[in-house]
Amino acid sequence: MIRLHATLFVPLMVLFLTTSGYANTILSATLTNAQENPPAIPTLTSTGAPRPASFGTATFNLNDAMTAMTFSATVFNIDFTGSQTADTNDNLVAAHIHASPTVTPTTNASVVWGFFGSPFNDNNPNDVVFTPFVTGVGGTISGKWDAPEGNGTTLAAQLPNILSGHSYINFHTLQFPGGEIRGPLAVVPEPSTILLFGIGILGLGLGRWRSPGEAAARVRDTKGERSSRSPFGFFFIRQRSRAAPTTRSVWTRLPLRHGRPMPRGIQPRLGQRPGASSPVDRGTRRIGVFRGGLESRRRQSYRAAGLTPRRSP
Repeated sequence: MIRLHATLFVPLMVLFLTTSGYANTILSATLTNAQENPPAIPTLTSTGAPRPASFGTATFNLNDAMTAMTFSATVFNIDFTGSQTADTNDNLVAAHIHASPTVTPTTNASVVWGFFGSPFNDNNPNDVVFTPFVTGVGGTISGKWDAPEGNGTTLAAQLPNILSGHSYINFHTLQFPGGEIRGPLAVVPEPSTILLFGIGILGLGLGRWRSPGEAAARVRDTKGERSSRSPFGFFFIRQRSRAAPTTRSVWTRLPLRHGRPMPRGIQPRLGQRPGASSPVDRGTRRIGVFRGGLESRRRQSYRAAGLTPRRSP
C-alpha cells in the first residue's frame, strides 16, 4: 500500500500543478473538402482541370471568463491573395464560423461570426491578422471574437452551440461560394482530464497486481501443496548465466512444494531422485527470490524449500 501511495503521489502533484491557475477552454478543427455540405469535390480550375485539394487546421482558445475567443487557422491550396496561382477558382472570398443547435455533419447553419469577406464581424476591435504564405498557396489567419461582436448574435449566445459540438468553421472560394473546406469545432480534453484517466488505469492495474508469493498463497489447497504440473503452483525466480552475468538475464518459474518455492536443483525428474544436481542447476546461479533473500548456495536453496540437505551419491 505504501508503494502504491508513492507511485500515485507524483502524478497527483503534476495534476495539481497543471490545473492551478489555468481554466481556458481549447478547441480545434480539421478542415477538409469532404466535410462540406455538399462535399466540395472535386477541386477544379476555371478551365476544368484538376487542382490540389484544399485543407487546413484551426485552434481556438476560449478565456476563463468566456468573454472572448481567439483563433488561428492555417489553410493550404486556397489562394489568400488572388495572385498565389494564375487561376481564380481557388481565390478566397470569405471565411466564417457557423453555429446552430441543429447543426450536424450533414446540415448547415447561418453565419454567427465572420472574420474575412462578408459578413465581417471582427470589428470591436479588429483583431484579424492575415498572413499569406511567402511560397506556396495558402496562409494563416487569426483573430478574436469579442463579447459584443457577432452576426446578429453574440459570443455568449453561441457558447452553448460551440461547446456542445454544434458549430463549424469554413472557408469559401470562387469555385465553391457555399464553402470549400469545413471543420467542426471540438473541445480538446484538458491535460488534467487525460492525467486523471491515466491515473485511473494505473490504479486498476496496481490493484489487480499480485506478487508471485501472494498469488501462490491464494491458490494453495488445505495442505499447502501444489503439483509441479499445476498451472497455478509456480513461483517466479530470476536467474543469471554464470558465463555472462551482466549480459544475460532470464525469468523462469519453479514449482511449489508445501507452499514454498522448490529450487531448480532439487526438482524431481524422471530417473532422478530429489536432491540430485541437474545440468540446468549447475549452469545457473540464483540471483534472488521474491520470498527469500539471496539464493546463491545449495544449502540456502534447500532451506528455502523446507528440506534437509543431502549429499548426492
